[in-house]
Amino acid sequence: MSLTQVRSVAIRTNVRSTWQWVGRGVLWLATAAWGLFALVAVILTITGGWGDGRGTGYAVGGLLFYTVPFAGLVTWTVLDWRRFHRRVRDQGVVPER
Repeated sequence: MSLTQVRSVAIRTNVRSTWQWVGRGVLWLATAAWGLFALVAVILTITGGWGDGRGTGYAVGGLLFYTVPFAGLVTWTVLDWRRFHRRVRDQGVVPER
């Protein structure tokens, strides 16, 4: 492998690592924001504050609209967390806490 190829691989690896961290940040931010939305939907459902008085359909629909995707995001975030810590453990580096 030539020096030019090594540099090219290093650049691609750095770019890939950067995008992984950007993606991880977006995932965690989306999970936090969607969690807030789901919490508001649960509170509105419990207090009966969905407005117009159109009934249970809006309450259940709104609750499901926010809660089901939130469950998926939480699952994805937990899997990402486990993958990250497994990689750190396998490399022998202890993350700062």
